Amino acid sequence: MNQYKEHTQTCINSYRELFLHNNADSYEISEFDLASDAVLADLTSKEYSRTTIKVTCQAIKEFRIFLQTNELSFSNAMINRWLEMNEIGWSRPKYRGFRRALLLVDEILFTGNITTKRFAPVRAALPDWSVPAFSEYLRERVQGGLAKKTINMTYNSCKRFIKYLDSHNVHDWENITPSLVKNFHDSSFHSTAAGRNACAYKVRNFLAYLSLKGYVPDTLYLAMTSVSAKRSRVVRILDACQIQSIYYYRDAATTPAGLRNIAIILLGLRAGLRASDISNLRLHDISWSDKTISISQKKTGKFLVLPLATDAGNAVWRYIHNARPVQSKTDAVFISHKAPFQELSPHICNKALRAVVGDCGGFHITRRTFASGLLEAGNDTDIISFALGHSTKESLDTYLSTDGERMRLCALDLDGIEYQGGLL
Repeated sequence: MNQYKEHTQTCINSYRELFLHNNADSYEISEFDLASDAVLADLTSKEYSRTTIKVTCQAIKEFRIFLQTNELSFSNAMINRWLEMNEIGWSRPKYRGFRRALLLVDEILFTGNITTKRFAPVRAALPDWSVPAFSEYLRERVQGGLAKKTINMTYNSCKRFIKYLDSHNVHDWENITPSLVKNFHDSSFHSTAAGRNACAYKVRNFLAYLSLKGYVPDTLYLAMTSVSAKRSRVVRILDACQIQSIYYYRDAATTPAGLRNIAIILLGLRAGLRASDISNLRLHDISWSDKTISISQKKTGKFLVLPLATDAGNAVWRYIHNARPVQSKTDAVFISHKAPFQELSPHICNKALRAVVGDCGGFHITRRTFASGLLEAGNDTDIISFALGHSTKESLDTYLSTDGERMRLCALDLDGIEYQGGLL
């Protein structure tokens, strides 16, 4: 305990001078109090649990005492420093609860609203020598309209590369050598070729950017190789036992989570919808009178009107009327069952399927099973491509391997090349 107190006092002394003066991003205690009240009112109106509200109150109270005792102003940097000096003395749940509470206060002061669903963990600082060029590169990526997921992948891949360089005593872009680039690629922690190549692609683009800016030689990016053989494999679908498990689950589902799970699974199995389209499904997308679903595919942007199978429609109806929280203000069909009752990410589809049939390779297997069923029923490829929302019929080729009966008709005759004996 004495060691912890000594650590805390050292932190306070180290940062006291830095935060005693006000700056453009700091706020007075009175402003902090108003924002804190707004956060608590928002959590209450969205019906968060009593535990969440209690933790938020405790975090606000303790941080306010800290600010007053040390005559400090409220700021985002001050939050991070306070959390940093207390982390070793707190449990992980307390640290995460306090951090989220205070960042909500900071968000409402900075933006005037509370919109963030989840705050990302604090990222480890990059070496100072790398920050200017890398920050400018990320800024250009964002301005280029890249998706948030792509930006995060770029950040993580390039961060590993920069950390690798720094650990090998490279503290300037000019000192990067082709052998270092190759060694980084060879030391990749990814277990699959796809993962290694994805990381290599991000780093290679960054090196190309550095060459355009004159930081590194024009050909350095070529040292980051990415070569793999094209792979073909038999498409995996749900087997008869797994489908029967889904039917058993459908008949027994009574809890809110169970009703939501089976509605999600049957939309994938009966309509071939992707996880992204299911999570993005809106109440007005369903026409109960016409028994159809009208969506604009999130992946391709292509508009589709699909028939709603009876059992899938019944499952969605049961979920909406018996399990979907009535407090929600969103029109998303599938939402969380706890405050703030917001729409869910596509990952909920994977969780739903895994809860019923176990690990089967991801939710996309329901879409493949749907396509395979249409093939086995003798439907024309044009119809199947339309049902799946594919832009071209070539996209359907990977599903043909699931039709075992018709593939046997394509077997070659072995007349004239019979085995004559001897060693092969």
